[in-house]
Amino acid sequence: MPKHRPDEVDLEGDSHEKDASAIADSLVERGRAALAGVPGGADRARQAVSDAQGQLNGLSDVGVVAAAGFALGVTCGLFLAGAPRLILAISAIPVALTLQSTMARGLRPVRLVN
Repeated sequence: MPKHRPDEVDLEGDSHEKDASAIADSLVERGRAALAGVPGGADRARQAVSDAQGQLNGLSDVGVVAAAGFALGVTCGLFLAGAPRLILAISAIPVALTLQSTMARGLRPVRLVN
């Protein structure tokens, strides 16, 4: 059963225009607030990656090789399972970090395989 009968509905355009204007203003304010938070979000993400790299650099050589193998294994598993490309791209970030740390230590690929 409808909330309002057709004869009770206000068909005047004035109240609807005010509502539409208020909604538009609200959306603009929320959009500006979201855009204002983007630089802070980028800084937090950069700091998180830097912290993760610092933790990897604190591991032993064997720990870094194990972390690289684990990250690569998870990414390969997601790829074989048919994960979306966005998930694969996100899972490639730890692979890149661990391989960067491995190469910075001078570990050769032979050490990674054996």
